[in-house]
Amino acid sequence: MTLVESEVRSPMSRSPRRSLGSAFLGLILLSCVTVPSAQVWGDECMREMDLDARELWVRRIADSGDPRAVPVLIDCFEEALRRGKVEAEQGPERKALERVAGRVFGPDIAAWRKWWVSLRGRLSWDAAAGLFREP
Repeated sequence: MTLVESEVRSPMSRSPRRSLGSAFLGLILLSCVTVPSAQVWGDECMREMDLDARELWVRRIADSGDPRAVPVLIDCFEEALRRGKVEAEQGPERKALERVAGRVFGPDIAAWRKWWVSLRGRLSWDAAAGLFREP
């Protein structure tokens, strides 16, 4: 086949395997573009003052299965404490953090950060239990 012939080949003449691979790659790229990260949701949570809205953001972050959710939840919890949100010490940020981490450090942000740094981000998501497991 000459170069000219290959340029005018019909898209229908492409191998089905190649087309499927391209479609799959396209779906993966699309999902990466359209699914916000835990960080984006964390930014929304930190700006939010309404308790019900914060609970929704926190649930979305905690249930994401993304290990980056842990430091985001720590940041959200710290921001809730800093802004003096009345229920912060028992608020949704702390409860979600304790649930997904399987740890209880209370309102001690330094302890949460020290624990996270000690793991170096090495967590695996246990979807059945709804929490992260340490190595």
